[in-house]
Amino acid sequence: MAPSAAEARASDLAARLDLRPIGRGVWRGACPICGGSRRFQLREGDRAPLFWCFAGCKPADILRELRRRGLLPDREQPQDRETWRRAQERRREAQGFRRVGEIMVEAALQELPPHDPARADLTELQRRLKFDPDGELEWWRQHKPELARAMLEAWRRHEKRLRRRTWDFVRVVEGA
Repeated sequence: MAPSAAEARASDLAARLDLRPIGRGVWRGACPICGGSRRFQLREGDRAPLFWCFAGCKPADILRELRRRGLLPDREQPQDRETWRRAQERRREAQGFRRVGEIMVEAALQELPPHDPARADLTELQRRLKFDPDGELEWWRQHKPELARAMLEAWRRHEKRLRRRTWDFVRVVEGA
């Protein structure tokens, strides 16, 4: 069985391919395609191992051979991409909800007199929006679905303008 992406580290690959270390995080040895000794180099990358054959083997061929041998995981399955896409959409919705909520809370705070008791609730909501927009969006979806839907729709319609207004608000707050 092929290792997961997290397990497919360059050091593991180097050991399995019988490569010699030539520096920190760099190994060299026989190419899995052409077999040329000391022509294949492997190094630790930020997200995945990086490899190169100095004899001219194509990286796609090397990748295919490493996958065939079970040294690298196969490509992502479509359901994994769909799960990732849904998670990204939820994250964007939570960010949009947070921004719309921040703008609404800020506008309400500007309208209220300084000693109004409602300011404490709005300040607490502002804090929750800042630190847990996902949880806050879920709470609003369960308890106030119409308002949550309206806020998300406002975000979708006016995203560029609201982003600009949010940044203007941040600049004013940081400059004060």
